[in-house]
Parts: sequence; C-alpha cells; structure tokens
Amino acid sequence: MRVGLYLLLLIIIGNLICNTLYVNLLKQYGVTFLSFADLFGSLVTVGYSQFFLQEPITWCYGVSLIMIFCCLILLYGQEKF
Repeated sequence: MRVGLYLLLLIIIGNLICNTLYVNLLKQYGVTFLSFADLFGSLVTVGYSQFFLQEPITWCYGVSLIMIFCCLILLYGQEKF
C-alpha cells in the first residue's frame, strides 16, 4: 500500500511539476542548452553516491564537471545572441 502511494507521488511530481518547469524553461532557453544541461544529473548522482555510499570522487569527475560547464557556457553564449 505504501509503495503505491510513493509511486503516485512520484508520478505527480515527475509529470506535473517537472514537465511544467521544463516547458517553461524551453520558452526561455533553447532545446540544445536544456538537453546538454541534463548532463548535470549524472554529476548529482556522483554527489549522492559520495554522500550516501562514501565512494571516492576521483579527478575524472572534476574534469567532466569542467568540460560540461565550459560547454554550457559556449552553448548559452551562442543561443543568447
């Protein structure tokens, strides 16, 4: 019974709130920028794995964070003008 309630909350939050936010962000930013910004989800997962599972964060994560951040700046700069 509890799992069904959590599943219903997940569906409501995922579909209503997040998709509405995504559509509003599409009006302000471009599709390319938002699709590339979605890569930050994997970096958030790294943070969760370090916090909950005490996994070490290696230099590879730092390099990927810098690369993603630089590409986002380049994409946003091109879409802005």
